[in-house]
This record gives sequence, C-alpha cells and structure tokens, in this order.
Amino acid sequence: MRSDIVGTCIKSNELWPVVQQFSLARNMRADGDREFSVWLLLLGNSNVDRYGNDENALQVIPQIMNLRNVNDYANKVILCFTNECRQMNEGILRNRLKSEISYYFSTD
Repeated sequence: MRSDIVGTCIKSNELWPVVQQFSLARNMRADGDREFSVWLLLLGNSNVDRYGNDENALQVIPQIMNLRNVNDYANKVILCFTNECRQMNEGILRNRLKSEISYYFSTD
C-alpha cells in the first residue's frame, strides 16, 4: 500500500528521531463558526455532498489565483478528498500555471 511505503520511507530517514509530531486536538476555526462546525461533523460522517455545487467550485479557483505573484503559491496547498477532485483542480491549475506540479502524500 502506498501509505505504508511513504510511512516507511519517512520513518527510516535519519532526521526522523528529531521530528516533532503534532496532532490537531481542537479546530480553532470551528470554535467561532457554528455553521462550519456542523459542516465538519457532517463531512466526517460522510453525510455531506462530496463536491457541493460543481459550478461554484470551479469559480472559486480563478478568484483566489493571482498570477501576477506566482511566489504566493509556494505557501499554499489545495486539499482534495478524492482523486477525482484532485484531477479536476490539477487540470485547472496546470492550464493557468506553467510549472511543475509537486505531490505530497500524508501518512499516519
């Protein structure tokens, strides 16, 4: 399994003994936003539409993209819950940015 391979590679790295692991114990954004908190619970229980309104999702990406300052993207990430969502976002971004795309996989 891919996550096992990634986990093994990271844990066998010489820097692993000095890595600090942090766990999210409390969602700070959800504290003051009841609607977002309810949505997170629904999402966690798979009780929410996976993609919402696709037209709105496609409109959000151009609004947040400032191609005048490509360096802004060095500190940003797009999280996708499914490969289908990732492929859709990747296609949009690849057409707008003429650079190499990097993938970072998580492991528990």
